[in-house]
Amino acid sequence: MAKKQTTTKTTKKKAPAGSSAAQKQPGQLVLIRGLPGSGKSTMAEKDFPGHRLIEADLYFIRNGKYKYKAREAKQAHAWCLAETRAAIAAGTDTVVANIFGTIDSLAPYLELQPNAQIIEAKGTWPSIHPIPAAALARIKKNWEPLPRALINANTNPERTPARGKADNDGPTPQQQVIIWLIEGITEADIRQGIAATWPKENADDLLAIAAEHFRTISHADPDLLRGWALASYQHLYAKMLEIGDFTGALRATEKLLKYTQQAP
Repeated sequence: MAKKQTTTKTTKKKAPAGSSAAQKQPGQLVLIRGLPGSGKSTMAEKDFPGHRLIEADLYFIRNGKYKYKAREAKQAHAWCLAETRAAIAAGTDTVVANIFGTIDSLAPYLELQPNAQIIEAKGTWPSIHPIPAAALARIKKNWEPLPRALINANTNPERTPARGKADNDGPTPQQQVIIWLIEGITEADIRQGIAATWPKENADDLLAIAAEHFRTISHADPDLLRGWALASYQHLYAKMLEIGDFTGALRATEKLLKYTQQAP
């Protein structure tokens, strides 16, 4: 009589929580430092499109508008560090674009990832957000070069990002003033921004050119304006999702829905 063949079922044990097998690989961390207007954000978006972009400036964007408050600067940088920590812990490749003017300001990020890539932007374009001349002078005065210990094979200490086809292809003074007005920047801050960025330009003339620009487009074809508004809300929706402003994304969606209901 043949013996009954028996088989032994083996169960593959799962790696216990907290073990190296269960943990995600941390995401890559890139740090871009540079003065205001050096092209940090542009470099981050063009050179690291697959990375999540985190900046302390994003803290000051509320309902789609940038409103800097000096008294909240520390909270903004604490938020930026916390977001970076969470992102790389989740395995997300991350690029942080801040001024990082001192070695101490880099230190908390290097504690998260000692081999983080450090890049220094060297562009000379107008800052997206106006900065008082005194504040810019203070940043330049306190600027610290990277020590040799931080300059390694993974570090490119000096880079000039390209904007458009040429290095000087950034917005003109007239274009930048229009952008600042659209963003809701006050006239006083715009005048300070002009003085800091283009000392030889006349602020009154630039503001007058901007005013004439708005008067001209106010007579544009209504269908053209509606198309521009639709495209703007689509762009705004994508940006709000990118920075995690879901309330702003919902508002943009509501506006888009309103346009579709009004369409002929």
